[in-house]
Amino acid sequence: MLCYFDSDTEVNLSYLEQVKNVRPLEELKARMSASDVTHVTSKEYNQVGVYPIEVSKIPELWCAKTHLGSDNILLNIPSRVIKAAKHKTIRIVIISTIEGDNFTSKDFDGLAHLHNTVRLLGLPKHSVCIVSGNLNASQQYTEWCRQQSKEEYIEFQEGIEWDGKTTHPPSATVKIQDHCLPFNSLNRAHRNHRTEHLYFLAENKLQGLVSGGAWFATHSIDAPIYQTVEYNHYKSVLTANYPKTVDVKDLVNIVPNLINNLEIYERSQLTVVTESHFDQTGGLFITEKTFRPLLVGHPFIVLGQKGTLKKLRSWGFVTDFDGIDQSYDDIDDDRERFLQFHLSLRNWCMQDPEIRRTAIYKWDNIIQHNFQNYKKSNFKKTMFDNVILSSEQYFKVNS
Repeated sequence: MLCYFDSDTEVNLSYLEQVKNVRPLEELKARMSASDVTHVTSKEYNQVGVYPIEVSKIPELWCAKTHLGSDNILLNIPSRVIKAAKHKTIRIVIISTIEGDNFTSKDFDGLAHLHNTVRLLGLPKHSVCIVSGNLNASQQYTEWCRQQSKEEYIEFQEGIEWDGKTTHPPSATVKIQDHCLPFNSLNRAHRNHRTEHLYFLAENKLQGLVSGGAWFATHSIDAPIYQTVEYNHYKSVLTANYPKTVDVKDLVNIVPNLINNLEIYERSQLTVVTESHFDQTGGLFITEKTFRPLLVGHPFIVLGQKGTLKKLRSWGFVTDFDGIDQSYDDIDDDRERFLQFHLSLRNWCMQDPEIRRTAIYKWDNIIQHNFQNYKKSNFKKTMFDNVILSSEQYFKVNS
């Protein structure tokens, strides 16, 4: 499959704020080269191929020109590319995997902007393919079209950006120490659900290896959403117990996303993942936070969006650690899912230490399976492979 670029030195649409700081052209080419593509620098499209554009912002900033700092990517595509797409020799591929937000919110409908722009430009059905970090974007667009009584004109595919592969995973699973702490919970960036999680740990006196609360110095403590707690008590518990740091102390000179502190996993029995997104109902964004226990060989539970564990299972991972209730993954209501998750964590911590120690040995086959499955997985290659396969089918149908 030919992959067309306008320049030998810059990515397509590099002048746009939403595009220019994603990654250099050579890095993008290298990532795509694992798949069956041939890179071409040309502004003439004599053979069928794809025209890739990679964006780094949330959909609200690239789906429409609604305010200062936002833009409509589709309206910035060169007219020659639009013409070639109309002639079905070019397929426009927008790669939006760095962020995984929903395309719609209470105040913004990115699906409407994208769909209407495709129709306004007169682009053929499925001549635009959007690879989204929101792994549920395709289903959401299908539902949007159904509700609006519109035919689907855009193809959405899922894409993983933050897979942890650049963190130099260990060659073997970590050895979990006997009689170590029940869990680890590493919370670096500010998120409201992480603040409430930290409160639950402190209020219930759950002892583990915990990092979090560094953002209290720069962010106000919002009132809790998922728990019924008197605010002054909530705030006093948080400020009395945090910040805590058990892993990366130098966040200025060390990028925590790129390291694996194996000692943390050796000294704890269970990884508590607090994902980047929690409440964007209907969406699904999975980052290296979820992949990290898989890549080091550690049991885990995930405080994330509904269906996170289900998606992992679809990729061949096993998420059923006997003795830990993970039914929270199926709960739609954010508040109820939050509470059920924490009840599961508390029940684990309250078990007899010998029962917890024995469980680790019982889980060894699952841990080894997940570790090996992660090693053979190549999410970025799969993403581009799927784009190529889909595009080949598109050109075959439209030849």
